[in-house]
Amino acid sequence: MKKSGCIVIMAVFFLLIAGISAIPAYALDCGELRVLCCIDGKLSHTIAKTTFSMCWSWSKFECVPCHGGHKFSYLAKWCNENNDQCEGKCRGCYSHFRYCYGRICVDTNGKEYCQ
Repeated sequence: MKKSGCIVIMAVFFLLIAGISAIPAYALDCGELRVLCCIDGKLSHTIAKTTFSMCWSWSKFECVPCHGGHKFSYLAKWCNENNDQCEGKCRGCYSHFRYCYGRICVDTNGKEYCQ
């Protein structure tokens, strides 16, 4: 009786792990990230607003942009490639409370700035 109970519990555990691994974005609900394209990271110089799909990264253990190699520098690269007014100076700015209370602006090299 004890053996069969352990086997059932282990089977349920492995099924739960398999379900989370198969659909991590839904299981962890990364959603979308609202991004401002700002010249030199200045919120007063916002050129555009957009959203990016976010996906779970097991290696970083956080939600990251689904495109652009899963790097936050992709946000700034997208802003600069899609807005002529940026002239290569835009940063992608978004709200995040990881270590910065307010907005984080990231440049095309991946360097983050608190705003």
